[in-house]
Amino acid sequence: MPLTVDLHLDERHADRVAVSVRVSPDGQAQRVDGVALQLCDRDGNALGPRMLLPICGCLGSPVVTRVELKSSEPIPVDGQVVAVAWWGREQVEVRCPSEVGTTLEAHMRGHRQLPLGDQVSLARLPAEERDVFVRRMPWLAEPMVLPDARGIETLETEATPDEICEELGLEGEDAEWLKDLLADDEQAL
Repeated sequence: MPLTVDLHLDERHADRVAVSVRVSPDGQAQRVDGVALQLCDRDGNALGPRMLLPICGCLGSPVVTRVELKSSEPIPVDGQVVAVAWWGREQVEVRCPSEVGTTLEAHMRGHRQLPLGDQVSLARLPAEERDVFVRRMPWLAEPMVLPDARGIETLETEATPDEICEELGLEGEDAEWLKDLLADDEQAL
């Protein structure tokens, strides 16, 4: 397929959503005749007017734009945003849910917490299973910034500052800086 179209839900309100649309050619420049977006229910019925984006012509690099789509009624929970890009007689269509928090990354990293019922229990993944997920979704290994410092657990490590510097290959001023930083952390605890 010569074009890639990506949708990302940025905001959701009761009657409108804001989405980012990225259209990029796969490899060489590609002609684009048009791009349209529409807010629909799960059956594909339009919830509001179709929006035509001002993207037309020879596309040599990715184009990203953010648009707001309004609904004539409250957006149902299973609503979706549909984007279509076309060129000549070909087209590509992509969809994304109109609900915030339905992206896998937001769910897995806990950016938005969903209420859990009393009968739900959560268990931590064993390290081997987590490693499988990290290989397929590298963003899982990125550090997570918690909104409340009380939620941070201290980890006990058996490595000394010298061992950590050696493992990281640090010497001289860099090693001294890390040792001072680790000493400050110990004093703060």
